[in-house]
Amino acid sequence: MMDKIKRLSVCVVYFSVVFSVILGIITRSSYKDINPYDVPLHTHIIDCCDSVIKDLSISKMQNKLKRMKNVFIVTVNEKEFIYRSIKSIMTVEEVIKGDKELEEKKISMYEVSFIDYNKDTKQFLYRIMNNISIGMQQGKRYLVFADKVSYAEKYEKTLPYNEFIIDWDYYMYYFPIDEKIIPIDYKDNLTYADVKNYDYLCFTKESANKLEKIKLEVLNKYLHK
Repeated sequence: MMDKIKRLSVCVVYFSVVFSVILGIITRSSYKDINPYDVPLHTHIIDCCDSVIKDLSISKMQNKLKRMKNVFIVTVNEKEFIYRSIKSIMTVEEVIKGDKELEEKKISMYEVSFIDYNKDTKQFLYRIMNNISIGMQQGKRYLVFADKVSYAEKYEKTLPYNEFIIDWDYYMYYFPIDEKIIPIDYKDNLTYADVKNYDYLCFTKESANKLEKIKLEVLNKYLHK
């Protein structure tokens, strides 16, 4: 009797594993033709950006920016989406605040921005940490405020570059140096692919002008010390 139970248990485990593998293959195959970055943005993100911009002011940002230990002028060389964030490799042109030895060297920078799949609603959702920052763009120059990521010394020595992360409670933490902030032309079923080449999620001239004004104040303060 005990032998039968053991054999039955082994069979159940075996078929459970096989079923899981098959289900995983089917599920993976069902998503292979879906590019989440071509899926329409969730309306919640679009609605939130206007309220965030209305509430934003340079006075609300000043204390947060002052507390940052690292302020760089950077050029973004490459970027990729990894788990729940964008990872960019960038060259530090100038250190405004922080380790001067990083000048003319490359660093890694993480921004919390990602596509998430909601199993309940069966929708892909684009999540931005502060509802307006789409992410620094490859090939562009920025003034950026960031924190250094601390690791165990042995692990840190294995990294190709020093790593930094953006604090997600900032409304604006990077500021394009050479280009003006412009609004996005709104349309139905707007996707990430439609907005990825913009710096900020804003849909009116008034919102874009407000962000541009704040940007110029920050650039004037930190680039002309």
